[in-house]
Amino acid sequence: MSSMSVNENARMAAVLGLDLLDTEPDAEFDSIVQAASALCDMPMCLIALLDEHRYWFKAAIGMSGMTEVAKEISFCKLSIDCQGLLQIPDCTQDVRSADNPLVLGAPGLRFYAGIALSLSDGTRVGTLCILDTKPGALSDMQKQVLTHLAQAASYALESRRVALTQIASESTFRTLCAVSPLGIFSTDIHGFCTYTNERFQALFGLSEHESLGSGWRQAVHPDDRNQGFAAWDSGIGSRVEVVRDFRVCHMDGRVLTVTGTLRPVFTADNKLISFVGSVEDITERRNHQAQMERSLTFMRQTGALAGVGGWELNLSTSQAFWSDQTCIIHGVDTEYQPDIQAGLDFFLPEARDILVNALQALTADGDTLDEELRLRRADGRIIWVRVRGEAVLREGEVVRLRGAIQDIDNEVRQRIALKNAHDRISIATQSGDIGVWEWDVESGHIDWTPQMYKLYGVEPDATSLSLDWWSQLIHPDDQQVAEIMLSGLMEGEGDLDTEFRVVRPDGSVRHLRSCAHIRRDVNGRALTLLGVNWDVTSLRQLSMELAEQHELLHVTLQSIEDAVITADTAGLIVWLNPAAELLTGWGCGDALGKPLEDIYKVCDEQSGLPLKNPVTECLVRDQPLNCGRDAVLLARDGSRFGIEESAAPIRDSQGQLFGVVLIFRDVTEQRRLRAEMNFRATHDELTQIFNRSEFESRLRKTLNSLRDNTEPCHALMFIDLDEFKLVNDACGHPVGDHLLRQIAGLLGQTLRAEDTLARLGGDEFGVILNNCSVTHAQQIAQQICHRMDDFRFAHGIRRFRVGASIGLVPLNDRWASPASIMQAADTSCYAAKEAGRNRVHLWLESDQNMRNRRGDMQWAARLEQSLDENRFELYAQKLVSLTDDCVGLSAEVLIRLSSEGGRVILPGAFLPAAERFHLATRIDRWVLQKSIQTLAELPSLKDVRRLWINLSGQSVGDREFHRDAIEMLTQAGSEICECICLEITETAVVININDAADFILSLRALNVKTALDDFGAGASSFSYLRNLPVDALKIDGQFIGNLVENPLNAAAVRCFVDVAEVVGLRTVAEYVQTPEALAYVKELGVDFAQGFLMHEPEPIGQLLRRSLGAQSESNEVGGALV
Repeated sequence: MSSMSVNENARMAAVLGLDLLDTEPDAEFDSIVQAASALCDMPMCLIALLDEHRYWFKAAIGMSGMTEVAKEISFCKLSIDCQGLLQIPDCTQDVRSADNPLVLGAPGLRFYAGIALSLSDGTRVGTLCILDTKPGALSDMQKQVLTHLAQAASYALESRRVALTQIASESTFRTLCAVSPLGIFSTDIHGFCTYTNERFQALFGLSEHESLGSGWRQAVHPDDRNQGFAAWDSGIGSRVEVVRDFRVCHMDGRVLTVTGTLRPVFTADNKLISFVGSVEDITERRNHQAQMERSLTFMRQTGALAGVGGWELNLSTSQAFWSDQTCIIHGVDTEYQPDIQAGLDFFLPEARDILVNALQALTADGDTLDEELRLRRADGRIIWVRVRGEAVLREGEVVRLRGAIQDIDNEVRQRIALKNAHDRISIATQSGDIGVWEWDVESGHIDWTPQMYKLYGVEPDATSLSLDWWSQLIHPDDQQVAEIMLSGLMEGEGDLDTEFRVVRPDGSVRHLRSCAHIRRDVNGRALTLLGVNWDVTSLRQLSMELAEQHELLHVTLQSIEDAVITADTAGLIVWLNPAAELLTGWGCGDALGKPLEDIYKVCDEQSGLPLKNPVTECLVRDQPLNCGRDAVLLARDGSRFGIEESAAPIRDSQGQLFGVVLIFRDVTEQRRLRAEMNFRATHDELTQIFNRSEFESRLRKTLNSLRDNTEPCHALMFIDLDEFKLVNDACGHPVGDHLLRQIAGLLGQTLRAEDTLARLGGDEFGVILNNCSVTHAQQIAQQICHRMDDFRFAHGIRRFRVGASIGLVPLNDRWASPASIMQAADTSCYAAKEAGRNRVHLWLESDQNMRNRRGDMQWAARLEQSLDENRFELYAQKLVSLTDDCVGLSAEVLIRLSSEGGRVILPGAFLPAAERFHLATRIDRWVLQKSIQTLAELPSLKDVRRLWINLSGQSVGDREFHRDAIEMLTQAGSEICECICLEITETAVVININDAADFILSLRALNVKTALDDFGAGASSFSYLRNLPVDALKIDGQFIGNLVENPLNAAAVRCFVDVAEVVGLRTVAEYVQTPEALAYVKELGVDFAQGFLMHEPEPIGQLLRRSLGAQSESNEVGGALV
C-alpha cells in the first residue's frame, strides 16, 4: 500500500471520528465561511470535509445549493496536500485545473484559493476554500486572514473531537468501573472522594455515600492508618503517584489486604484537576505468596539437603534461569544466570555432547531428559550430576525447557566404588577359584555360585542342595568334626573359619577352607550364613613340603661345618647350630636370648683390638654384609679361632625384616697355609729371606715414596759372592746351598731391622736400605765386606774363603724404574769385581768404570726395544744323525738380531748383556713362541723330527716362565709338542736343581723332550743324571775341539757316551769342525753331530722349505730321541 493511501485512510478515520458528515449546519463553521468570503471579497466560500468518494461541504456560501463535490474533480484535493495556502489566479491557465469540469462548465470557476484544515495530531481532514468565476488574486493581508480563519476552523474541529473523546472516555470509564475487579475511585485536588465504584464499596464494606469524602478512611486497619494516611497525604500534596499496601477492616469482620494506587490527573497545560486510583484485593495473593514462600523455602531446604536444583531455559531468548541450589551445585554465586552456552560449558566435552543431543531431542519431540553427566564446577572440581528435564508447550509448540539438576557425586562414586569392589570380588573369586554360598538356617535353603560346584566336582543340574547332601561329600574322617563344629556354631557366638576335606564323585580328595559370617536375631539365634570356600589342597601340600624342607634345613644346618647363629632385630640370639656351639663354646640353650656380643666376641688378628659386631652393622645397613676382615673368635674357654664371617638380614614374604643370620667358619688352618704360601711367594726357599719378586715390589714402593720426598734418603746394594762357583763345583750343589744359607744369615746379622734383604738368584743378593744416607750405606756395605773377609766356609777338611762384591746405588727421583736402578747396581757390582773383588763400589754418574759399562746398559735398552719391535730372527743349524734309525729333520734353533742398517748381529754380542740385565727370559719366551708358530704354519709335520731350543739359566730358575711355557705348549697341541726339545745348560741346572726337575717333569707330561747342554763342563755332571729325567746329552764343545789330539778329551767323551748308553740317553757332539773329529765321534758311538762342517746356520724358514722339499736327504735327518 502507497503512502498516499495510508494518509487517505488516516484522514478518513479522523473525519469519521469527528461525527460531522451529513450533519446539520453549525453556526460556528457558518460564521467562519461568511467571514472569509467577506474579508477576501470573494462570492463563494466553503469548508469541505474529506469523505471516501467526495468532499462534503460542512458550511458554504455562494455555491448555489451545492453540498458536495466528487473527489476526483474537487479542487480540495489540490490544497489538502499542499503546504500552506494554495492559490490559482486563473484556473483556465493552470494545467492542474484547465480541463476541470467545474471550470469548463457550471459554475465556471476561474479563481481558487484553499488551505488544509488539520487536527492537533497533524491529520488533514478538509480544506477552507474561496472561489470566484473570474480571475483574481489575494493580497498578503487576505492570505493572512484566510490562514487565521483556517486555524479557527481547525480548532473547532479539534474541540469537537476532544469533546467526543471525553464523552466516550467518561462512558468507557463508567463501564470499566462497573465491570472492573478493582475498586475504582476519583477525588478532587484535595483528596476527597468524589466517586467510588461498587467494587470499591464492596471491598471497604461501605455504601456509596459512606465511601465518599473521607468516609473510606474509617475502614482502614488502625495499625496502618498513621503511616498509610501520611503517605497518601504526601502524595496528594506533592502531586505524585502513590502506591501503598494496607489492611481494610470489613464491616463483616474480615481483614483484607489491599494495594491502593493514587495518580494525579493534569490538563494539557499541566494543571491538576483531580486524582484517580484503584484498590486491589491482594489478600488471597498475599496468602498464596506466603504459602509459596513457605513452599519455596521448604523446597530450597530440601533441595539443598538432596542436592537438587531447578533450571529453566527460554528457547526464544536462549536465557537460562537457575535456582540457588543449581548455582551452588555449579559453584557460582546465587545471582548467576547464564545463557545456554555458558551453562553447557560447565559440562565436560563428552557430557556436553550427550546433553546437547538430549536437549535437541527434548525440543524437537517433547521427550523427557534424564542423564547422569560430569561437570566441572567453577572451582575446578569435577562432580557427577543427574540432569532431568521436560518440555513446556504452548499451543502445541515447545516454548521452554525446565527441569532439575541433582548433585549425585557421592552416590555415583559410591556406586562406582561398589561396582569396582564387586568386580574385584568377582575377579578374586573367579581367579582365586573362590566359591560363595549362603544357607538359610530356618528354611534350609542353600544357594551356591557356579564356582562352588566346581570345588566339589559336581554338576549344578544334577544336584539338589541340602545340608545332608553336603555332609555326604565331607571326608569320613572329617564328618564328625564338621557336625560338632556346625552344632557349636549354631548355639554359640562368632563366625565360621575352618578346613575340611571333601571326596569328589571321581574319588579325588581336596582340602577346602571355609569362612562364613553368621547373621543372628536379637536372641542370638542363627538366621543365615554367608560364606566362601576355596581349595587349599596345594597349600596343604606346600605346607607339608615346607615342613619337610624345614626339617631338611634343620638337619643340614645341624650337620654342616659352617657355624650359624640367628638373632632377632634386637640382636638377641635365637638359635645356634652345633658348629657354632663348638666354636663359641656356648650351648644353644645357654645362649638363647642373650645379646650376640656376649657370645660372639671377635678381635683383629694383627692388632688384637675388638671388632664391631657384624649383626649390628647388618641391621643398621639393612643389607647383606661380607666382612672380609682377618677376625679371630674368642671362645668361651679362651680358645682362639681364625674365622671368616658374613651376615645377612632375614625377611618375611612381605619383605619385612625379622632377624639376622650370622655365618662363620674356622679358617685357622687356611690362614696358616695362606701365610705359608704368602711366605713362599715372597721368600727364597733356600735361604728363607725375601726373593727377587718381593724385592722388586718393595723397591717399586720405595721409588714411589720418593715422589713426595726428593732427598736421597735410601740406598740399594747389589751383592755378588766371589768364588762361590769354586765351592759349588768342588763340593757339589748341596754344599753350595749350605753356603748360601750361611751367607744369608751373616748378611741378616749385619743389616738393620728395617732393611730389606733378598736373594736375587744364584749367588746374588740385594738390599734396600731405607732411610739411610749414602755415608751410612757405605759404612754398612763396608762392614759386610769386612765380615765376609773374616768368614771361612769349612767343608770336611777343606776351608774356603768367599768374598762379596757390592754395588751401592743412592735412591733418588732420577730413576725412572726399578729396572734402571738394578742395571746401575749390577754395573757397580761388576765394577767392584773388576777392581779386585770383596769391595764396595758407589755408583756415580761421572765414574770412569760406569762409562766403561755403559755399553752393556745400552745393549740392554736396545734389546728391550728390539723385543718391543719384534726385530729378532730365528736361524737354525741341522743335527746330523750318525746312526741309521733317523726319520725327519732335526735342527737347533738359534737367534739373531737385525740391526737398523739390516746387518745380522750374532748372539755372542748381545746375550751376555741380556743375561746381566735379566732380559734372557723375555728372549727365551719370544724364541719358544716363534718356534711354535713356525711349526704351526707348516702344512705338515710328518717330515719334521725335532727342533732343539735353548733356554737360559734365568728361565730355568723362573717359575713364571715355566707356567708361560707350559701354557704355550699346551695350547700348541700334542703334535707340535712331540717336535720340540728344550736344551738346559748344566750350570743352570746346578743352580736351580729343584725348579729344573719340576719343569722337566711338566714338559715330559706334554711329550716335550729335554736335553742337558754343555754336559761335562761341571765337576759333578754325572750326579745330576740320577735326578734329572732328561732325554739327551749335548757334550760340551771343549771336549770336541781337540778330540783327536787330546787323549784325555777322547777318554772323557767315551765315558760320557758309555754313561748315556747305560741310562738310555741320546748324545750329541757340538762344534764338530773337521772330518777327523766327525769320524772319531762316530767311532765313539755318539748319536748326532752338529757343527759348521755339516751345516752353517741359516734362516729357519729357508731351511725348512729346502729340507722338507728334498726327500732324498735322509742322511741329514736326526734320529728318534726315545
